[in-house]
Amino acid sequence: MNFFANGKLLLTGEYAVLKGACALALPTKFGQHLAVEENNSNFINWKSLDHENKVWFENDFDINTFEHDNPTKTSLKLKEIFYEISIQNTKIFNESSGQKFITKLDFNKNFGLGTSSTLISIMCQWSGVDPYVIQKKVFGGSGYDIACSTVSKPIIYNLKKDGSKNVREINLSGLISKNLYFVYLNNKQNTRDSIKALNLSLIDDILINKVNDITFQIANTNSLEEFKTMISAHEDIIGRLIAKKPVKEILFNDYNGAIKSLGAWGGDFIVACGDENTPDYFLKKGYQTCYKYEHLIL
Repeated sequence: MNFFANGKLLLTGEYAVLKGACALALPTKFGQHLAVEENNSNFINWKSLDHENKVWFENDFDINTFEHDNPTKTSLKLKEIFYEISIQNTKIFNESSGQKFITKLDFNKNFGLGTSSTLISIMCQWSGVDPYVIQKKVFGGSGYDIACSTVSKPIIYNLKKDGSKNVREINLSGLISKNLYFVYLNNKQNTRDSIKALNLSLIDDILINKVNDITFQIANTNSLEEFKTMISAHEDIIGRLIAKKPVKEILFNDYNGAIKSLGAWGGDFIVACGDENTPDYFLKKGYQTCYKYEHLIL
């Protein structure tokens, strides 16, 4: 059996999405694959391959207890995922005499495109379990990344107060998307650590409404100039919230265009409005990974 989940990038709503703001999220063409085979080993044989097809993690887990002999962070998280899945689907492991799992990433696992969320998604596709339930138990977060894992185009995502989710697929203007470039900042950012460092009570209804307005204006505009204005305004709002300067002001103040952080500030990807000269600009700054929208986003 084979399964696949898309990666993700968060264009609007970072941090605020946790308190119910409407976020515009982008599923990526790069994701994570899963192949599952039954065997008679009495173990869960697990192997994880990176984007270069190299093994970056490997371990065996007891099929009944999920115990293992390799107490790494990855092993402990996998054990937790197995356990939570077994609670939701009591037959999935109990009726098996052994299983072999092989995962394969399309992207560099340092990119922040959703190594964890794609893993939850493919494991829940296989087991028939609600991925939002497992994600909440194991990793927490808003769930927008889980929503991105199985859609075919950008979405507006909203976490409601009762815990339910609104997911609406949209079409981002081609005039805008053809001018967008995604640049990796050479620094893996831990989103969960960033969230822990933020006082979520600072995200009030006024801020949420401002973010919502920007999200819907970006989703509906055909004007590149309006898009630039909106992402700059979004940077200003979030910058004041987390008491940090926008990334353009810190690293790229000579860039002739708008730039926005994607997801937790301080690492992973940014989006830049530009033209065919944009990759050269960032390359000269020492940033080698620069994707055009059409090469990265579904």
